Amino acid sequence: MDFCWNHPFGRSITDQYTWEAARLLGRKHRKRTITWSTPFCSQPGDDIGAAFEVVLTSVRQKFTAAVVGGGPAGSTAARYLAQAGVDVVLLEAKQMPRHKTCGGGIVQRAAAALPSNMAIPWQRHCNTAELHVGTEHRFRVTRTAPILSFCSRAELDHELLRAADGAGAHIWSPCSALAVQHQGNRVELVTTEGRFTTEFLIIADGALSPTSLAAGWRHKPLYVPALEWQLFVPDDSLVKFGDAARFDVGTVDPGYGWVFNKGDHLSVGVIGMRHKVGGLKTALARYVESQGITQIRTKIAHGGVVPVARGRAPLVRGRVMLAGDAAGVCDPLVGEGIWGAIQSGELAAKAIINASPNPWQVQEHYESTMGEIVLSELRAARMLARVFYGQPDLRDWLMESFGQELTEALTDVMLGKTTYGDALFSLTHWVRLLGRHLLTKKSAAKTK
Repeated sequence: MDFCWNHPFGRSITDQYTWEAARLLGRKHRKRTITWSTPFCSQPGDDIGAAFEVVLTSVRQKFTAAVVGGGPAGSTAARYLAQAGVDVVLLEAKQMPRHKTCGGGIVQRAAAALPSNMAIPWQRHCNTAELHVGTEHRFRVTRTAPILSFCSRAELDHELLRAADGAGAHIWSPCSALAVQHQGNRVELVTTEGRFTTEFLIIADGALSPTSLAAGWRHKPLYVPALEWQLFVPDDSLVKFGDAARFDVGTVDPGYGWVFNKGDHLSVGVIGMRHKVGGLKTALARYVESQGITQIRTKIAHGGVVPVARGRAPLVRGRVMLAGDAAGVCDPLVGEGIWGAIQSGELAAKAIINASPNPWQVQEHYESTMGEIVLSELRAARMLARVFYGQPDLRDWLMESFGQELTEALTDVMLGKTTYGDALFSLTHWVRLLGRHLLTKKSAAKTK
């Protein structure tokens, strides 16, 4: 007989909110094919009936804030909120630790924003970076402080989640958000573990962010594709790449490839810095071959997308905010996303802490601080990316004339010593850049 699902909140079953929850529950929990007879009734298996029962009979809880997503943005937001005494719950869809497609190279300005008391599972620290532009230009930078620190993203995210838990946040994992409903002065969520309401919701569930779609966002960020191979190779291949992180611009057009020596294996990958860049698998295979990596004992492949532009999507809708990859705050020049994720998670939390319970003041606080600290930085990076990837002739001239100086400046940004905005718009920076260039030429002339 047909199973009729009455709306748990007393509204018509044709309400889009209820139907979306039913559809997602059916997709997530079925063990056999389920045929929906009408929008009002279905014939679920025994397991789907139990899943409905969780949502329908669970006691509705109330929280001051909720966070969806246990990555750097979500865990950072939950930790700041809990430390301020806010009753916050964090939902993470997967059992932690879980894999995340990432080269695992954390730039210093992102590493500096991690909790100081957290046991960060670093594999290696890298003080040297090499930038290759085409076959003609090669630049090398060495600093006393690490430029990149390598780790497993699965372990890093797990430690960040544990830090949020230690601060007092409620952690529901694994738990997925299935539906979101705006209800005046609260937001209601249906999850795989029941339903609850919250005053404010921070969505930080990744680049594809199904929760933002459920909450009413229709414009997704601009994604670019990335592919990574973890290559377990003989020791002599590890020694070959030494302590330097290598970047090769032009491995993908437009885009770049990387090789990181992570101690027990190599992380080799490519990222295309345009929405529709095909042939990444072929490009990565050629890149590996060009680097002389031939003896591969084990290869583990991972692919994903990187949101490098927000498009027209707003950061806030009512009492709901976007953070991290869901907000599209990855660096459009290099594709790095940890710094923007941590910053956006912290700023979203501080907006709630400093401006609640007024949602308009929370929105104004979050949008203004994000604009000042994160979005302005991404706009400057996007201007540089348009030159670097969209104007190859201009890029080649700049690298031929100022390549070492520009590499040093980019390194300063990654170290947190300066910003893209200062590097692009500061007259002082360009005077310093020209001075370095003249000194380099003078030193080269003396050598000759």
